[in-house]
Amino acid sequence: MIDSIDLKSYCKINLGLDIIGKYEDGYHNLDMIMAGIDFYDEINMSYIEDGKDPSIEVSSDSSDMPLDKSNLCYVACEKLMSKYDINSGIVKIYIKKNIPMGAGLGGGSSNAATVLIGLNIMFGFNMKVSDIQDIASEIGADVPFLVANNIYGNFHIRKYFEEDSYYSFALSKGRGDILEEISSFGFNLILVLPGIFSSTAEVYSRVDVENLTNRPDIKLIREGIIKKEISILNRGIGNVLREPAEYNGGIADVRKYIAKKLPEHTFEMSGSGSSFFIISDSSIDLSDFRYRYVSTKTLSF
Repeated sequence: MIDSIDLKSYCKINLGLDIIGKYEDGYHNLDMIMAGIDFYDEINMSYIEDGKDPSIEVSSDSSDMPLDKSNLCYVACEKLMSKYDINSGIVKIYIKKNIPMGAGLGGGSSNAATVLIGLNIMFGFNMKVSDIQDIASEIGADVPFLVANNIYGNFHIRKYFEEDSYYSFALSKGRGDILEEISSFGFNLILVLPGIFSSTAEVYSRVDVENLTNRPDIKLIREGIIKKEISILNRGIGNVLREPAEYNGGIADVRKYIAKKLPEHTFEMSGSGSSFFIISDSSIDLSDFRYRYVSTKTLSF
């Protein structure tokens, strides 16, 4: 038993996001390529055995984050405590937020994935990565990938898991639960963070599966990653959620600004927005850029 653990909770971008249909229950059948990036929240988890009924306490430095049972960290913790009959004690989860909410970067999903990983280590559940991902798939479409991604990024905890079970690039299909590892590819990028909250549910509700635009070429993106060729990767990038997300005029304004400001560079919206990423193998002058941005890179080490 480990009393506490500190982990980084890395986010992701969607290099390609396509929808190839819709399930009878209303969920979309996805075809995506996701990449982990070096931009993260920080999470501390601790356990106190007080002999009382089990409880979960979530806190954060962010006043925007819900801290009740709707928080995905709470959901993740509750699932594992129930599965392994943890019937006493307090699990405390503290989240230092850097990843904006409603940005399409999977911040909340990554936090949930990190909690699953951390509790597995703290309590010595000895779960395989695939077992953790099975539970993760019950929480959200991005969470299974982010389990593998966060183990990859927190290299000091890799010793707790079987080799070759964690990765930072993947082809993701179905509801996000069908994952195929792709070899990692290190490149620099700019994350544009306009500070606009984009509702994932609202964006997906506006998707017209029969009339999708801005579709990615998933095969070409995969080829570019494997060959480590930015020029090939750039030709495949696309996101079918971009047009539905632009019901929020602010997101459309961001896209138009980037296109005008950086006409020579490939860029795309991540997830359901509102963030955008710009990929380049050369330096970019952003000295008078209108929006907040972060210079970062993909996870590859």
